[in-house]
Amino acid sequence: MPSPGVSALMASRSSLETAPLGLCIHPPGSVIACRFCEPACVIARPIPGAALAQRLSNSYRARGRGAVDTAKLMTPARLAASRDAPARDSGPRETSPRDTPKSLRTRARILDCALSLFAEIGYTAATNADIAERAGLTRGAMLYHFPSREALTRAVADHIQVQRSALLAQAADKAPQGSDLAEHAIDAYWQMLHTPPFRAFAELEAAARHDPAVAQAIAPAQAAFDQAQASEQFSRMLQAGSGPRFQASRDLARFMLEGLSRAHLTYDEEARVANLLTVIKRATHMLNRKGDLQDLWPEDPSAR
Repeated sequence: MPSPGVSALMASRSSLETAPLGLCIHPPGSVIACRFCEPACVIARPIPGAALAQRLSNSYRARGRGAVDTAKLMTPARLAASRDAPARDSGPRETSPRDTPKSLRTRARILDCALSLFAEIGYTAATNADIAERAGLTRGAMLYHFPSREALTRAVADHIQVQRSALLAQAADKAPQGSDLAEHAIDAYWQMLHTPPFRAFAELEAAARHDPAVAQAIAPAQAAFDQAQASEQFSRMLQAGSGPRFQASRDLARFMLEGLSRAHLTYDEEARVANLLTVIKRATHMLNRKGDLQDLWPEDPSAR
């Protein structure tokens, strides 16, 4: 008794024999000959594309249908080439299923959960399976939105950048009237560095030092944030203008705070951090021409 696959082909023999020239008359994408095209074939023997085309032509001639132009037959190689060809522009496309309100909410939940896990346990430890579980999704649903780790990393980096920019804008808008804006900016940024978005991005940057794919994924977000800290909003917070001197003022405050946030102080942490924050503020004042060199570390302990 023939196998189910052979039976199915035999049942459709009439339709196959009447197929117009130029159409594929064997299973799409197959690299084997059809039993009706070559009687000696048992549907399991691979046949090269050129030989297959010739055998198909011989089969047509044997049935009295005349010679067949083998250049018109859809061999497996030609079928693969046609699949790789650019699709025709058929006009406006329909909205992707991933753009529906429900899908966008699910995507946002995934990104929020990824951000939280990166901040809590680190980028490497937070696997895609962990993120899916935190979001209450199956792995299949996770793959639907983010088919690869790289796709997820790029999306999370952009998501974090939006949140970090929003925190900077809020800090600038909440600057108290009559206060020292430079000191307010330093205190505000120090607090931001301990929020989930900043901690999560610090974990991404740590992973990027050893993973080129992560480095490439977060590079746009890094550039966007670097530009944001030079914006008018942040400059106003530090009471700094333009030019190399004021750029140095911003960079000094920013990178000293970021380094301090990642340091591990094993003793007198509170006092040491307070002293360093004070020095950062005074150094910023000096670069902004609002302090003297001796103000950086006064000899009088009561002035510190």
